[in-house]
Amino acid sequence: HYAIKLMTAPALTGLLASYNILAAVIRRAGFFLELGLLAATQFTLALVGLSVFAGIQGDRDAATDLALFAVSGSCVGVTLWLFNAAAVVNLKLERLPTLAIARNFGLEVDGEKWIFVG
Repeated sequence: HYAIKLMTAPALTGLLASYNILAAVIRRAGFFLELGLLAATQFTLALVGLSVFAGIQGDRDAATDLALFAVSGSCVGVTLWLFNAAAVVNLKLERLPTLAIARNFGLEVDGEKWIFVG
């Protein structure tokens, strides 16, 4: 939504404040999500380790091992999907100042642009 607003705006007026608010919200959300992502990663690692250990030990039946491997695989998939989603949001946020530089607002020298990315 912000990128569309940036590309259709006739001037940078007000967009700098909006970008700063958006960056602050994303940064704060990242701080809150950091512990959750760490816990999900550690849980997935422990579950995969348990699955491998149970598979090597071999004292369980095949159905239990299959269920444990399926749960481990789905946890790995969800964890990778979460990290990918966080990376996509981060890349989109980093791309916004480049869009502002690329925009031509009809002025030879736009003093607001260097403040926006500086």
